[in-house]
Amino acid sequence: MAAELQEEFGHAAQLVPGGRGEFSVWLDGVCVIAKTGDAFPPGYKVIAAIHKACGTQNS
Repeated sequence: MAAELQEEFGHAAQLVPGGRGEFSVWLDGVCVIAKTGDAFPPGYKVIAAIHKACGTQNS
């Protein structure tokens, strides 16, 4: 996932350890997507959520 984010946005993702099974993506202090239930969100949904939060479109 970090490599996908680097390629899409040109910035390195920062991994911050959380609780067991925790997965959330934060941008400027706002959670833009998080794991729900047992499933991690697929990469394309993470990228789409970041684009939405930034007001940009997927390339």
